[in-house]
Amino acid sequence: MRFPDDYNIDREDLRTLYFIILASLINIIEGVLPKVFPFLRLGVSNIVVIYALFALGSRKAFLISIFKTVFGSFVLGRLFTPMFLMGLCGSLLSVSVMIALHRTGFFSVYGISAAGGTVHNTGQLIVLGTVYGIRYNGKLLGLALLLGLLTGIVNAFIFNKTYEHFSRRDREYPSDRDRIGKDICKNNLI
Repeated sequence: MRFPDDYNIDREDLRTLYFIILASLINIIEGVLPKVFPFLRLGVSNIVVIYALFALGSRKAFLISIFKTVFGSFVLGRLFTPMFLMGLCGSLLSVSVMIALHRTGFFSVYGISAAGGTVHNTGQLIVLGTVYGIRYNGKLLGLALLLGLLTGIVNAFIFNKTYEHFSRRDREYPSDRDRIGKDICKNNLI
């Protein structure tokens, strides 16, 4: 029998797993909620990907983006369907662009998130056109770009508010965080 001391799990891997679970749960919840327009989702789970990009780095953000799409599609019964392929291609393009923009150091979280939203929607339209042969006109592309831009800005706003909240909490209660962290490490809870 193996005990917790035998497992070689570092803190960053645990945080990555936490972010994968959180993004997947948000993705699943958002997938079952009723939508105003077909295919229109805010992409709130991308807030977790953005946070991971800033907190854990590009490699972990890429993994989280892929896993949230796969797990969400699996749970919702959409794995290997056209919806899954569209979501996966959109996610891969989106996270790749967000990583590239983040690495430049020139763009704010609003620019990174807005670009991610527009590229995600564009990637979905590319899949519709190339794989499924569905033709779309300029109006649909314009609408997809506008909605991606708006949802990206909303996600960046939510990210900023939650980041401010957690940063302020950490500044106000540092001793509790340190004490809890020491208790967790001392009792081998992680």
